[in-house]
Amino acid sequence: MSEGRNKRMLIVVVLFGSPPRGSDTVERVVSALASAPHLTAGYDLLLWDNSADPWPDEALLNTPYRYHHASRNLGIAGAVNGALDICIRDGYDWILLLDQDTQVTSQYFAGMLTHREQLEPDQSVAAIVPVLHDDGFELSPQRVLRYRQASVATQVPRILEGEVFAANSGMAIRVSALDEIGGYSVDFWLDHSDRYIFHRLYQHGKRVFLAADLRLQHNMTMLDYDARMNPERYANFLRAEQAFLDLFASADENAVQVLRLFARFLRQRRYRNKIYSQMTWKFLLRRLVTPKTRRLQDWKRYSLERGTSLGESEG
Repeated sequence: MSEGRNKRMLIVVVLFGSPPRGSDTVERVVSALASAPHLTAGYDLLLWDNSADPWPDEALLNTPYRYHHASRNLGIAGAVNGALDICIRDGYDWILLLDQDTQVTSQYFAGMLTHREQLEPDQSVAAIVPVLHDDGFELSPQRVLRYRQASVATQVPRILEGEVFAANSGMAIRVSALDEIGGYSVDFWLDHSDRYIFHRLYQHGKRVFLAADLRLQHNMTMLDYDARMNPERYANFLRAEQAFLDLFASADENAVQVLRLFARFLRQRRYRNKIYSQMTWKFLLRRLVTPKTRRLQDWKRYSLERGTSLGESEG
């Protein structure tokens, strides 16, 4: 890996179906970086576009940036793995990841630079995560316990102890740590990609710094099935959730998942669109009657049908 040649952080905004100029996140990033010279000097911008077709030149931004149109949509995993290749080649030490549902500010970018500088010598810290909330409801980060995830006290910036989980969007991840664990899994191309990456960091003894002074509004799809969710996305979430637990959870934790799915099924029966409760019930029955080895075989086949295989990356 190239070391020390580029002290900027590489911002990676993952786009899908939205032109850069029409992306609220991209517009906010550009506006925030332009607000202060030290921010412009501290970051480079990469727009990773997973849309079916590239946007014409006239649709792009009149500001310094890199634009990459993916030949295949490998989701967040493909975007970050592609950015990882760029970082290794060009000497970036940190990737800052954003999606289209997070509202960023100049204070956020300034704070991330400050935390990065303070944490640079401590190679055990692999990620810096802000507090994400959806209209005041705190989404990320969370502490990973044996049978559940629990909220984290978010008053004081600090290194978090134990295994934690944080959403992809808004976090900065150290390039050397991401390279050490082999990048993102393109089997978990979208949903549970963040669960996977933080679990792998924990397995490798890496730690997470909570930037409690930085709070970002994030529109969480899973909190609004009627307005934000769609059946195709929920089916992918269920498959990823099932595979993650089959791969990494204990037998007891998988047993608890049966109860969790049943509770979710009862809750979803109140939604206007009944398809979500029906899908949850189907996966509940599958967990009861289908052996784990068969479930994982089906998960791998589903991944391969998307044109992916474990260890493959987009770049």
